[in-house]
Amino acid sequence: MAPVKTLNGTDLIHHDALSLNVGPEALVFYKPKRIAIRGGYHGCHATIATYKKAKDADLQVIDLDEEYQPGDLCWLETPLNPTGEARDIQYYADKIHKVGGPLLVDSTFAPPPLQYPFNFGADCVFHSGTKYFGGHSDLLCGVLIVKTLDEWNTLFNDRTFLGSMMGSLEAWLLLRSLRTLHLRVPRQSESATILAGWLSSISTTAKDQYFDGVPGGVVTKVWHSSLQGKDARGFEPKSQLTGGYNPTFAFVLEKPEYAAHFPFLLKYFVVSLEVMRCDYTLSILVVACYKPRRG
Repeated sequence: MAPVKTLNGTDLIHHDALSLNVGPEALVFYKPKRIAIRGGYHGCHATIATYKKAKDADLQVIDLDEEYQPGDLCWLETPLNPTGEARDIQYYADKIHKVGGPLLVDSTFAPPPLQYPFNFGADCVFHSGTKYFGGHSDLLCGVLIVKTLDEWNTLFNDRTFLGSMMGSLEAWLLLRSLRTLHLRVPRQSESATILAGWLSSISTTAKDQYFDGVPGGVVTKVWHSSLQGKDARGFEPKSQLTGGYNPTFAFVLEKPEYAAHFPFLLKYFVVSLEVMRCDYTLSILVVACYKPRRG
């Protein structure tokens, strides 16, 4: 596949490996002795568990902030699923590179032109192309992006014999979608940032007061990279999300019944159990988090 140009002229894909199962392919390629990872998409943890089972070896999984050693691989998801919080790519790149290990960045929730992990030290970038790359809820794919042709050739060969290449219809649908990526994603980013800020204002409103017609206390917490600010190390998400904040955020409603009914009161959002639905150019997925009652 030839490089695809984004709005700012940067190549979206230098050398690509398209598949339905990018996690196992990355692990087969890097063969880590330990994996540093924390939270994020449950499917990534299931992928690691499956790889461990197939390898029949004691592959240790450690926290991102534990001490690294030679043979480690750092698996960094940023922005985080489902909260949309950003993590410092450069910090973890420097940390893993000190012991000679690679940094894999799952940038699914910040596709181009929002974030370019290679600019901050990533060695491999992957996306669930099902989501923002596809954008229309009609294809399944994963994308692995590497820096060199030699890496690409190895991954291409592995993909051939692992059997995880895309079908021709999915590839055609993906190419169709990429033509509008530079239009869809910035608008989704802009809308999400406005909505997250609006919900955050509600969450800080006292219960006996109203904000924009909404009573305080209904929304208790909001997560989004635009709301993080600068951390103790000086990392600020906007320095990494150079094209705009991610289009996904999460919030908590005060009562379980609020969360149960809320999705069905929306006019512009589609209720979905999966985050694969990113098919409206003026909308984002809203995740209402709550603890179901026991019994």
